[in-house]
Amino acid sequence: MSYDNVAGAALIEGEEIFTTLGSMIEAAEVDANLAFFDWEVGSDPSDAILDGLLALDERLNSERADNGGEWEREPVQVRITVNAPRFNPQLVAEPLRRAIDAIDLDPRLVEVQVGTRRAFTFGVMHEKLVIIDGTHVHIGGANVQGYNDWTQDFPSWWDSAYVLSGAVAQSALHVFEQHWADSTVWQCDYSACADAPTEAFERVVPESVDGCTPMIALNRRPVGEPNNDIDSAQS
Repeated sequence: MSYDNVAGAALIEGEEIFTTLGSMIEAAEVDANLAFFDWEVGSDPSDAILDGLLALDERLNSERADNGGEWEREPVQVRITVNAPRFNPQLVAEPLRRAIDAIDLDPRLVEVQVGTRRAFTFGVMHEKLVIIDGTHVHIGGANVQGYNDWTQDFPSWWDSAYVLSGAVAQSALHVFEQHWADSTVWQCDYSACADAPTEAFERVVPESVDGCTPMIALNRRPVGEPNNDIDSAQS
């Protein structure tokens, strides 16, 4: 339980959910950590997140130019992990890794790692969770997929998300770190994608937020057990 938190208004349907998320990513100063059950490259939600990454890169590049081209800061660390099939995780990893590479971010400013958490018969990671700078949380029920598009001729699925700020973000970050430890990182070249173990990210705990909303974070790890009737983790 933590008390120094602030809760924002509900975000309703895909456009509001994911354009808000893109803006949060653009404003990141230290890191952005994203965990999703599904990620469909080419969907409006995916494009909004990639636009946020590109805007982050452009913002930092502008700040570097204002500083006479000097840049001594560490790059903003972006970690993305997505639930993936047990035997073919590259079906999820490769399109996403290549889509991120295509926007040509400056690795001196923004460093992105793409991971997959392999799903077994039991134990699916069902998060839709983002933590920015260890302070802000974007959490909801909408996946990064075409069902939540807003530029198509069909209506977006009805869903919601919420932005929370404060100490509750540290609890959410702990959940993400568990998923990241169980993930595999992917790097792609012109011919193939290869996987490697994830590495821990050392970060400084941010200062507290001036808020007074009590919050408690609850989560169940996606542990695959035959007697587990609820096999999807959800914060």
